[in-house]
Amino acid sequence: MEKLKQTENISEQFFLKIEKLINLWERFKETDEGKEALNEALVEFLNSEKSDAELLRILGARIRDERKGTKIKLVGTVEISNVCRVNCLYCSMRRDNLSKDKIQRISKHDLVASIKNALLSGCTEVFVQSGEDPQIVDVLIEALNELKEELGGVKIVTNLGDLDSKQYLKLKNAGVTQYVSNFETSNIPMHERLREHSFSKRVSAMKGAQAVGMDLGSGFIIGFDGQTNQDIANDLCFVNKMNVRNMTSVTCFTPSEETPLAHEKVGDVEKTLNVIALLRILYPDFDIPIPPNSNSEKLNYNSPLSGMTLAYQAGANTVYENFTPESVKSGYGIYNIANKRPVVTKGSIDRLIEETDRNLLVNN
Repeated sequence: MEKLKQTENISEQFFLKIEKLINLWERFKETDEGKEALNEALVEFLNSEKSDAELLRILGARIRDERKGTKIKLVGTVEISNVCRVNCLYCSMRRDNLSKDKIQRISKHDLVASIKNALLSGCTEVFVQSGEDPQIVDVLIEALNELKEELGGVKIVTNLGDLDSKQYLKLKNAGVTQYVSNFETSNIPMHERLREHSFSKRVSAMKGAQAVGMDLGSGFIIGFDGQTNQDIANDLCFVNKMNVRNMTSVTCFTPSEETPLAHEKVGDVEKTLNVIALLRILYPDFDIPIPPNSNSEKLNYNSPLSGMTLAYQAGANTVYENFTPESVKSGYGIYNIANKRPVVTKGSIDRLIEETDRNLLVNN
């Protein structure tokens, strides 16, 4: 902290608040004590005026540079099924939106080709995700077994929803080292209202992935109606409570037209950037993604810079380029062109590189 203090024009008063937060955080992690005081400190930063928010993001970026380096880690994303058995109110892939003629499950051939494309582009990590569709798990396992010789040191991460212990173990044996299971909000009544699923079931599934030896990644959303700063402070702490390792994310809520929350307000982008900075301060060695929806036209940053760049400047360090084949995209709700959903492409990454004057961390 002293080194950071010397290299940035950050006030003594601000650093005292940061030092207090870190001390409370370290105590909480070690002893599980002082939660109330910690939450008060987190809420104070979440309520930050513009000047303090700017300092918070500067600090997040400086810690990122010191602990993770200045290069932006390139992760390849492949979606493999638009089938989901869950009916989340905020998600366009919810169960009620799917009819049999829209079902799109990737073939093993296309999945192998998509992962190879990500490898050829230099991705150091490949993130495979789908709706909660247990039928697609074996397709992924077969593809990973076919690619074992080519994957080398590339990390494979998946997010396929809540599975059973046998499926988690099969994924681990096929080479998956990290399983991502987002909790979205740790406010239990809010979680269960939004997901129409019990919070305890999601927690149990998160622990199930860990039980077979995979690291757990997770994340949450900013901007649900009725969400308070206290809720967000609890979310920041819940990541630690669940022993999340190496990766955590935060996303700004953007309403989807084809969901029950279509007319809800867009989440607070400034608060989302502040949470990225707080995640970097609390979890300095984690990978923190630039939210894939950062460049959405629905989000107003009041800045000439792209949303992706602003997220990087707050402390994020990874960018997810999409390698999903067109055969799957055509039925995948997140690619609804009419609703102008952003997809992270090479073009948007090129703009990120230009605006940040940084390079990609890629496989050579």
